[in-house]
Amino acid sequence: MFAGKRGRQWTMLARWLVPAMMLLAYVFMAATAETDTSGQAWMGLGFVFVMVLWWIFRLTTSSAALARAVGVGDADRMLEIVRRELPGRTRGRAKLLAARAFAYEVRGAWADTLTSADEARAAADAELVGPLLGTYRAKLAAARVAALVETKRVGEARAAYDAELAPADIAHGGALVQRQRIELAGVVHLAAGRVALAEGDAAAAMAELQRVLDDVRAGAFQRAGAHYYAARICDARGDSAGAASHRTEVGQLAPASWLAR
Repeated sequence: MFAGKRGRQWTMLARWLVPAMMLLAYVFMAATAETDTSGQAWMGLGFVFVMVLWWIFRLTTSSAALARAVGVGDADRMLEIVRRELPGRTRGRAKLLAARAFAYEVRGAWADTLTSADEARAAADAELVGPLLGTYRAKLAAARVAALVETKRVGEARAAYDAELAPADIAHGGALVQRQRIELAGVVHLAAGRVALAEGDAAAAMAELQRVLDDVRAGAFQRAGAHYYAARICDARGDSAGAASHRTEVGQLAPASWLAR
């Protein structure tokens, strides 16, 4: 993205415009300065230093942009960043692959979600350790649960939930990694509600969904998901007013997601 615009040409401008302008400026300065070769070499060293700072700045802004896109459920932005940053990357792939899986979940592209979640899980196992690895595994498992539930593979969804999200140490891990602003509790309870509703236990599902709605740390997309399934439960109970209220919240929290459609 450059100047609020998206597309390949704008991405190229965002990446190379400033370095190109700085290169021209340093070349002009070296050519017109009344100095010897040693002075020009020092100018070249200064240019290298500026480029290092620019590279660090680009890494930081890209990471922040990806975090924001994930937080608000902007699938297009997530996929744009992944397409730009992933090619040729040998390290730090887990974050990008997980973002791609989440983007497909936001879109409701379930086959792509399952494939991307498996790829991201393999990358996370290779790159990460400790609580961060547990968090990535849990969030990717939740994406798999969503895809399996929505494709009517309820037995597989239950197995995935029981293996990855039900153990007590996952819940404790949620508190441990909350300092990193990862809303793991909301992810786990939404997955539990999805599975329970798919199995026909509306009461248990509503209890899990309410925990997501009551959790101020839950992300917008998790809260939208809880409202979506709560609306379905209200429909089944004949509560049209409650269903309409939940769907209004979905439209406000995740207007570009499959939930709003």
